[in-house]
Amino acid sequence: MLKQGTLISPKRRPKLIGTTLTAMHIEKGGVAHVVHVGDTRVYVLRRGRLQQLTTDHALEKQNNVLTQWAGSPDGIKPEVKTHTAQDGDVFLLSTDGLHKQVEDSEIKSVLAECAEGRISAHGAARQLVKMANAAGGKDNATAIVVRVKHT
Repeated sequence: MLKQGTLISPKRRPKLIGTTLTAMHIEKGGVAHVVHVGDTRVYVLRRGRLQQLTTDHALEKQNNVLTQWAGSPDGIKPEVKTHTAQDGDVFLLSTDGLHKQVEDSEIKSVLAECAEGRISAHGAARQLVKMANAAGGKDNATAIVVRVKHT
């Protein structure tokens, strides 16, 4: 998941162009690799509990001021983690236009519907983006939802 835009460094340089990056690869056997830089996120819903797996690389009290982004002249140190992807897990990769507009409880509810098989992963992603847009849509909202099913 890439999100491109204008970014301001914490050192107050002129505006710089860069992009956030969040990617996930799930191997056979259930090993999930996540690489992340910026303020896009990865969540997992496991047994009814929603957990954010990534940490935002942004200044807390200043909206959209990133501390790390792909393309930074200072270089980056991406967050790289490995997780276990269990049968029934539902992962969400989202841009800040989604998770800043939709409450965690609402995200959890939609992902639970996917985990229970009431909607598809594609349907869950579409529903989350619609919710973000209905809540004001102040930034681009992108969602990728993956439901893990080991065979």
